[in-house]
Amino acid sequence: MNPKDFFLKSPYGKPTIIGPGIILLFALLFFVELYLAQQQIKRATDTVTTALNTEINPKSWGSKEQRDLWAEKWWISNQLAVAKLDSMSLGICFKDSTMQLLFKGLPLIKAPIRHMWPENMFNDLNSTGYAKLFSEPAYIISQTANLPKKVFRKVRVNEEGEAVPVDSVGLVGTHLWWTFTTENHLKIVVTGFGGDSLDLKPAVGMNLFTHHLTTLTEDFFYRKSYQPTLFIWLKDTDAKAIYKALPHRAAVIVGD
Repeated sequence: MNPKDFFLKSPYGKPTIIGPGIILLFALLFFVELYLAQQQIKRATDTVTTALNTEINPKSWGSKEQRDLWAEKWWISNQLAVAKLDSMSLGICFKDSTMQLLFKGLPLIKAPIRHMWPENMFNDLNSTGYAKLFSEPAYIISQTANLPKKVFRKVRVNEEGEAVPVDSVGLVGTHLWWTFTTENHLKIVVTGFGGDSLDLKPAVGMNLFTHHLTTLTEDFFYRKSYQPTLFIWLKDTDAKAIYKALPHRAAVIVGD
């Protein structure tokens, strides 16, 4: 049977023609959808860039709609900025009340913020102060914590050739207390507490008292200038996971 008769008379001829045609059609639709998605992302990026190059009008800054609009634009712009980094970064989004571990701008961990104090810390900021905190990523310049990022243990090799620890970890039941300062002079104190239960409440008053007590002597002798401090409570496992994954000088983006 010649090729012409095969395609015209054979029951396998039509599927042989239709099959590749369907595959090519789906491939074409896929590339069209991909192209349209890329164009949509490009238009959104151009819109954000244009808006950010426009000066804020102080007269309309008291409008909640104006503040929300700029906060949303800056959050998207900052996500695009940290997407260019090759290391983990930190995102704090007050809109959905989460602290996020970001890689290439995408959240790997979205930890619910169980409590925050002061709750309305940024409501009274003017346009200049708001832009200072929200308009671009800020890097961590100093940090302290009660736990190391990596736990080193002493081990010995037994008769079977296996490594056996000779010390106890001793940090399993310790909740994280982590404080860091960003280059735009915002201090953030993260406290881990409780387990998986949502009914557990953090000891806010005791934690605040302990923090102020430990910093009282330092503030008195060194006469430090006022530094806005935000206290955040997370589930302890979330707090530790984010803390250990972040590099020492991580980028931080904040969104209202």
